[in-house]
Amino acid sequence: MYLEAFITHFDEVTDARQSAKVTYPLLDVIFITLCGVIAG
Repeated sequence: MYLEAFITHFDEVTDARQSAKVTYPLLDVIFITLCGVIAG
């Protein structure tokens, strides 16, 4: 439930990275960053 809300909220963010250099999807990067900020 919470993951679906996270995805729908951040799905509107456009990915400005070059597609040839993308290793990880943008939503994964945002989620891991958010978890790191929460964990301190």
